This record gives sequence, structure tokens and C-alpha cells, in this order.
Amino acid sequence: MNKAVPDPPSLEDSMVYVLNVLRCAAATAYETADNLSGTQRDLAFSTHHLIDLACRVADDALSRVAT
Repeated sequence: MNKAVPDPPSLEDSMVYVLNVLRCAAATAYETADNLSGTQRDLAFSTHHLIDLACRVADDALSRVAT
């Protein structure tokens, strides 16, 4: 049986995937927040901020793996 991904995927490939998922989550949180108001808006933008922080950590880790 053929597999679509290496078994297991490389650490670099996994980190790239994680970053893509985080970027999509950040975009979703931002767009959601943009259409809200009050406390709900604040919570959605807080979520965006936390995802952005996670992206920075993952991006830094990926740069160390890739070198």
C-alpha cells in the first residue's frame, strides 16, 4: 500500500505544516474578530495574538531545524 506522506514525515516538514495551520487559524481569528464588537471582539483578537506568538516560536524553531 502506498502512503501519501513519508513514514514518519521529517521534523522540518512537520514544522512547515504546523506553521501553515497556525497561519490559517490566525487568519480565521482575525476575520472573525473584525466582524464582532465588545468583549467578543477582544477575545477573538486575543486569540489571534496568541496564535501569532505561537507562529513566531514555531518559525524560530523551523529556522534552527533548517540550518
